[in-house]
Amino acid sequence: MSVKYKCHLCFFITSRKCNINYHFNRKKKCSRNPNCHYTPEEIEYLDKKQFEHNYKHLIKESKFEEEVIKEFNQKNLISTQNTINNITNNTNNITNNTIININIKNDLIPFDREWDISSIDDKDKFYLMFSKYMYTKLLELILQKDINSNVVIDNNSNKGLAFYKINEENVYESIEIETLVSESMLKLHNQLIEMYKMVMNDLDEDIKRNMIKEPEFLKEFLRNVDKKYQDFKKKTTIKKKVKDLIIEIYKRNQKKALEIMKDNKSHGFNPIQEIQEYEMKEEIEDNPSDEEIDEDYFNDEHKFMY
Repeated sequence: MSVKYKCHLCFFITSRKCNINYHFNRKKKCSRNPNCHYTPEEIEYLDKKQFEHNYKHLIKESKFEEEVIKEFNQKNLISTQNTINNITNNTNNITNNTIININIKNDLIPFDREWDISSIDDKDKFYLMFSKYMYTKLLELILQKDINSNVVIDNNSNKGLAFYKINEENVYESIEIETLVSESMLKLHNQLIEMYKMVMNDLDEDIKRNMIKEPEFLKEFLRNVDKKYQDFKKKTTIKKKVKDLIIEIYKRNQKKALEIMKDNKSHGFNPIQEIQEYEMKEEIEDNPSDEEIDEDYFNDEHKFMY
């Protein structure tokens, strides 16, 4: 039996290594197979490990995915626990489980799903259409809604915790900062386009019928949304600056995200008995308020915007 290479996202299978490499590296990325239940991190781990020689026998025996996921979970246990310990700033009574089980009281949205933007009013939607920093401003608006506060950042490592729903179980799992930022940008890109569609759909029918053509500022908005996203993916310098901006916004939401994480306890299971604010007070005092930050952005023409 020859070794088969597989894309664990779309389930494309080939016996040729060159074909699978081409598939992974092509510009147009594949779509998730409806039967794929793996997280993005699990998919990346499976795709990588299938090329290593010591896993070949598992592929031939059709045990590869089962055994590699077990290995991934074991490693993730250590990674997640270290992240939790850092985030809670050496607080006592930390859970020894790989995953923190929680009972969601406020329908917290899993990180691998789109955020809820239904509460963003029309004024803010139009504001974003003309904004030079539509990505970061949208994230700030999104995080104002409690059910979107699904990320906690670890100040002491290059990781965070993101909330997921796996097999109907509510969990927080460790996530690399690079992955967190990339997936956040993809979701923001998609939701900016969705917001454009919402604005167009909300126009009165009389206005739509009498429009000679689509307003130029809306076309420009779509062009900017796509250009910024493509620049983020392709330009290393921009990616680093965007990462800093995104993480800073998550950190400004940290206190609320930690409270949600602490308050949602599953049937007496208390993963974190006492979460210290771990220098949140100092961080808040050192940083300007949201209003001051927005004003600085408008007043400083040389400030990096996204």
